[in-house]
Amino acid sequence: DFYYDKNTTRLYGPKLSDITWAGATSYLLSTSTATVPWELAQVQYDSVNKIYWIQIIHNFGYNPNVTVKDSAGDILETGIDYNSDKNSLILTMAQPFAGTAILS
Repeated sequence: DFYYDKNTTRLYGPKLSDITWAGATSYLLSTSTATVPWELAQVQYDSVNKIYWIQIIHNFGYNPNVTVKDSAGDILETGIDYNSDKNSLILTMAQPFAGTAILS
């Protein structure tokens, strides 16, 4: 069994006995989120690899989940290259567009 405490954002489990949660491992889940908009003029072009890209700096210290929306609000699929510093990432795309990255 696992238990999520919405007040502390801790995930507990697995449960070691049927009676109590005592002794169960707990993990503090991040509540960090960021909404990062960009304009079309900010998108770079890599002529060697023939891709468009934009760097997102988030300073979370981990590789976040990423949802990408275009300026019309449609969710799009892009490439996501996480940097080894865990504080930034690069979105790659076949065609340039203005949009927003939602990180969590």
